[in-house]
Amino acid sequence: MALFSESVGFLHGALHAHEIWILAMSAFLVLLGGVLELSARRGGARRGFPWLYAFSIACFVANVAILGLHRG
Repeated sequence: MALFSESVGFLHGALHAHEIWILAMSAFLVLLGGVLELSARRGGARRGFPWLYAFSIACFVANVAILGLHRG
């Protein structure tokens, strides 16, 4: 249990050191997903609501909120 705690502490520190880059990459991937979703729908794919893309947006918003609260 002590080793797990130490590993999680290291991971937590590493994520904090690069959180802006991680958030920027996440935003880029969400944007890329939106472009691909739009491209697929313009190509004739009509499969209802894009639940997976909506979930990725929700996760990104949650990450921004968590980061804002954690830094605040």
